[in-house]
Amino acid sequence: MLISQLIFLCLLASNGGTDIRWHHYNQLQIASVESKSVQSGYETEKGAENTIDGDLETFFHSARKSSEEWIRFFLDPPAVVSLVHIVSKFSDESPVPLERLIGTRVETLTDLDDEGVVELCGRITELRNEVDFNYTIRCSSRTPVSYVLLSDDVITNFDASIVTMNLVEVELYNTQFGEFGQE
Repeated sequence: MLISQLIFLCLLASNGGTDIRWHHYNQLQIASVESKSVQSGYETEKGAENTIDGDLETFFHSARKSSEEWIRFFLDPPAVVSLVHIVSKFSDESPVPLERLIGTRVETLTDLDDEGVVELCGRITELRNEVDFNYTIRCSSRTPVSYVLLSDDVITNFDASIVTMNLVEVELYNTQFGEFGQE
């Protein structure tokens, strides 16, 4: 578990005083995961299920395509998703796969129809630094969803004519709010 539980304290001005409130992030259980494709020859070793196995040594590698790639996470029962935590693949021999996450979109969906998109939570637009391979994207909708979709259609400099995704782990979280002293 990369982030088991996070608690953030917020100081909020209220009537000239200060109230202390907390945010508690609970990890959601992912019922299943599927992807558009897996790199040929690696269906078992690098499949989508590696993104939810809790093992930082395994990873998902999509096929090398010239069109959009995606990986979809199914929640049963539906839940409100507040955070999507993504860990990218990195190795000492080849640090460039991190660039393959540029362009990745994170969306929440109530169903798989075109009308099912609840929110575009965010898009990875740049590498923050060359040391941190984790991305946390916040979702603001309070609507329970059944699916979280990560998709990418950006051709990177590393792979001049293809789209590919390399992910180690993906974790989904929801938020509880409260005030200290409340039960």
